[in-house]
Amino acid sequence: MNKVQIMIVGNTTNDAARIADQLNPQASWNITAASDTEDAISLFQQYDYDMVLFSGELPEAEVKKMSSLFRFQYEDVSLATIGDKGAQATLEESFQKRKRMHRPVYAFADDALKEAVFNINLS
Repeated sequence: MNKVQIMIVGNTTNDAARIADQLNPQASWNITAASDTEDAISLFQQYDYDMVLFSGELPEAEVKKMSSLFRFQYEDVSLATIGDKGAQATLEESFQKRKRMHRPVYAFADDALKEAVFNINLS
């Protein structure tokens, strides 16, 4: 099974590292910390990320700019801003949304008897 690639974007190196420390260490994901907008954009262009978590300390304009750019480059990336709930809760919520997004949809058309002709006579 492939590990989920997560990038955490903070206002500073310490901010990103603090957020990464809040997350439960698991074998199912790899975390990369970006210290600012330019670092995040550079890392996103170099590697494939499944999820990007933005620090609540980042200016909203920067988050919008990065979100637009990241979605343009890879529309399936999950983006979330860490708010009052904390990093772990935001990450878990993003995983749930991602699972719902990637749930397969099936459609069936029953046309097996479309051309069948039944001669039924009632007397």
